Amino acid sequence: MDSTRRVVIDTTGSGAIATGTVRSDAPIMSVNGWRWSRRLEAWYLPRTFRPETVDRYVERTAEALAAAGLEVERVDGPRDDEDTRTTRRQERDHELVDLNERRAAKAQAEADASFAKADQILDMIPPGQPILVGHHSEGRHLRDLATVDRAMRWSIEAADAARTYRNRAAAAAQRVELAATERTTVDPATIQPGDLVRAETPKERYDRGWHRVIRVNRKTVTVPSIVGGAWTDTIPLDHLVELRRPDPEPGATT
Repeated sequence: MDSTRRVVIDTTGSGAIATGTVRSDAPIMSVNGWRWSRRLEAWYLPRTFRPETVDRYVERTAEALAAAGLEVERVDGPRDDEDTRTTRRQERDHELVDLNERRAAKAQAEADASFAKADQILDMIPPGQPILVGHHSEGRHLRDLATVDRAMRWSIEAADAARTYRNRAAAAAQRVELAATERTTVDPATIQPGDLVRAETPKERYDRGWHRVIRVNRKTVTVPSIVGGAWTDTIPLDHLVELRRPDPEPGATT
């Protein structure tokens, strides 16, 4: 690396950009979470990263660059607030749905075309036809079999890629759906043992089904084991998003 270079790491807004870097800085940058931008001609940290993640990567990177003999300056401007970052993540998820659906369609088309090519060649070879060694057809037969092998391998690889892209699109679509669901809260004073509750948290979702309340505590409700064990679990009251009364037993009076 050129020890005369000066690198400025700017964390203003969201993510970070390291100006003064070059692509050959990869041994330091890529291992610390940075990605190369051909448009910016610089390394950057994605804007979807949390501020604490950005700070951790920036600190490690600055130390590594300084150890390599470069002059490093850090600029910490105003950070985007959580609402802005959330909106950006949601916009990115919408983009990922479209991007991965298009990639899946392209990969699947390639898989189908390669399979059709192999199938077409095999149709011209009589079933069980051996390679006639020394015959004028030997060379073509061998070439055809090699072409079939390559086409089938590529078909399998492309089909696997299509499956991966579809899974990524589905995951992004699920995040979009969850983000679009209006979060509500349940008044703890209205909860009674026997009620059914549904819950979610910012970082993880409980089972989408309903959980029967065994006991109402000061900050939580006790429910049967969420994973079906013999124990009980507790759910924080501020994670409850829906409440309903159980249907009355047949023959019960109200």
